[in-house]
Amino acid sequence: MVSYPDILLSRSAYPPIGAKEVVDYFFIRKTDKDLYQKLKEGFELEELVNLIIPEGTTERDIFELSVFLYGYFDVKHLDFRVSEKPYKDYYTHGMEAYSASDIVFSMEPAFPVFLFAEKLYERSLEVKALNEFITHSFEHKPTRCNYWHFQLFAEDDQQKRIPREEANKGKRKRNKIRAQFLLEHITEKAVCKELSELVPFRRDDFDTLIAPGPVVYLP
Repeated sequence: MVSYPDILLSRSAYPPIGAKEVVDYFFIRKTDKDLYQKLKEGFELEELVNLIIPEGTTERDIFELSVFLYGYFDVKHLDFRVSEKPYKDYYTHGMEAYSASDIVFSMEPAFPVFLFAEKLYERSLEVKALNEFITHSFEHKPTRCNYWHFQLFAEDDQQKRIPREEANKGKRKRNKIRAQFLLEHITEKAVCKELSELVPFRRDDFDTLIAPGPVVYLP
């Protein structure tokens, strides 16, 4: 019987991970089609935008896009789908830790998309269609069932977070343009096309704290 991976669970002993600490590493995101096979078949990245925001989600998800730090979180972990909210709540230090046997999950085959963290960190981007600059970056947002969860975000030129949802119709239209721009930026600039470039995140303090056992990375 398959158990939920203990290596993913948040623990109070784990130190926080600053965004700047991971700029030389990679994020991994799940999708439902094999992007790397499609690249081998001759598809251009511009044709594969829907693999970053797959069917069933919307462009506005780009403002709170979930990614996972590649390293202790590996390709095989993408297949674990946690659906019940308590396990997916954001984790703060001091919370009671779950054990692997607590987590209710299902298994759904998924494929990886790897992203250069450096291409997503504190990037000032000009949205010419709106005559404005926005800043795109990310932060460590561990959940109770996944310590390696990060979240992308964007700020407007007043350094205010751009929300995923807007009540005002005019602002919704503006956000749609921003979202499409960010989606194209991530696809064109941040997707890692060569798997030989991947560098898994490892740190001595985590190696000491994490249960013993080999960490197997994508070849």
